[in-house]
Amino acid sequence: MSSPTEPPLLVVFTGWSGAGKSTLARAVATRRTWPLLAKDEIKEPLFATLGVRDRAWSKALSGAAYAVMFALARRHLGAGISIVLEGNFDAGAATTLDELIAATGALALQVHCRAEPAILRARFERRMAEGVRHPGHDDAALLAEQRELHANARQEPLAMQARLLALDTGALEDSPYARAALTATVYAALDVLSATARR
Repeated sequence: MSSPTEPPLLVVFTGWSGAGKSTLARAVATRRTWPLLAKDEIKEPLFATLGVRDRAWSKALSGAAYAVMFALARRHLGAGISIVLEGNFDAGAATTLDELIAATGALALQVHCRAEPAILRARFERRMAEGVRHPGHDDAALLAEQRELHANARQEPLAMQARLLALDTGALEDSPYARAALTATVYAALDVLSATARR
């Protein structure tokens, strides 16, 4: 929890599937002992409760998962508790996040993770082969969507009112040192953000 005189910190990990958001978000949340609200960790119990259908259903449950995420985030930040959010947010999430920041007085850092499309695809295909994700995500259909996205869109951060840290995560899996260097960059940005609250 933040001190009574300091606002809570909100760290938002953004980026495309396979960009390393989950890996870095877990590391930061664990190191800082902050709650982590990750979209897939909220969504998968919804599959277990409401069932698995098609890709359209998966997208609908993503929307529900984000609604739960933002409600919990408001509760935590309103209580002065710093938190980490992680997901492949769409552009419209910026408005919701800005409203959350304004309502709670949180100081926000967006960590935008990106890598070359070939690396993103390789990571995603490896996850599919390993079978580590819930089948409700319909990863085969999602992979086709990702290929179209990679061909026709750019990797851009959310246009939200937050300090921005852009990370190239292409070397994330090369060695433990690469991961440590990336997380150290996030910690340094958080230290700067915290210092602004004390001025």
